[in-house]
Amino acid sequence: MTIKLYQFAPAFGLPNASSFCLKLETYLRMMDLPFEPVYKTEMGNPTTLDASAYGILANILGSPFDSPLKERARQLNNIVAYCDRMRDRYYPISAS
Repeated sequence: MTIKLYQFAPAFGLPNASSFCLKLETYLRMMDLPFEPVYKTEMGNPTTLDASAYGILANILGSPFDSPLKERARQLNNIVAYCDRMRDRYYPISAS
C-alpha cells in the first residue's frame, strides 16, 4: 500500500511550503514507508498565502529600481508566471 501525501508543489527553493507536510514526508522517508506526493498544480481559489506572496513578489518585480533581488526574481520563470496569472486574474486593468 502506498500513502498519498497531498501537498503544495515545491516553491521558493523549499521542498515544501508546509512545515507539517515537510515533517511528515521526512518521517515517511526515515521509516522507509512507500508514499506518493500529490501536488496541487492547478490554480484554484487563492489562499492568504497566495495573497501575501503576490503582495511581496509584485513589489519586487514591479519596482522601478534595479536590484539584485529583482534581477534574480526575473530569472525565475515560475515566479514571473505566478505573478502574471495573479495580476491577470485579480487586477486585469493593471495588466494592460
